[in-house]
Order: sequence, then structure tokens, then C-alpha cells
Amino acid sequence: MYKVVEPSAAKLRVWYRGYNIEICPERSGWRVGVFPSSADLPVLYRSDLHADDQDEAVIEAMDRVDGVLRS
Repeated sequence: MYKVVEPSAAKLRVWYRGYNIEICPERSGWRVGVFPSSADLPVLYRSDLHADDQDEAVIEAMDRVDGVLRS
């Protein structure tokens, strides 16, 4: 489950499994940053990603969080 923390026209913030996911529009699609919200969570090796579709970007970010938490 995820929770939208701060919606705005320029940026969307989502909280998922202890991570902040920040989604920002760009000319060529969407830029997403994934950051742990506490020091006890692992940092993602690649915390930024790009996608053409906003939903695709959020799904990819959640998949990365799930992957790092499985490790």
C-alpha cells in the first residue's frame, strides 16, 4: 500500500514501505527519486529513474523498493 503525501501540479510525493518517492514532470516524461525516510533503511544503488508514463514511473520505483527490501 502507498500513500500520497504532498500532491501538487509540479511534483507528487508518495510514501511507500518507509521510502519517499518524488515524481516530477519533465519534457521527455517523468523523473522519480526514491529516498529512505529513516536511517535504518537501505539506500538504493540507483535512486533516480526516468519513465514516459507517470504510473509506470511509480510502479518502477515501488519495484526498486521491494527489491532492496528483499535483499
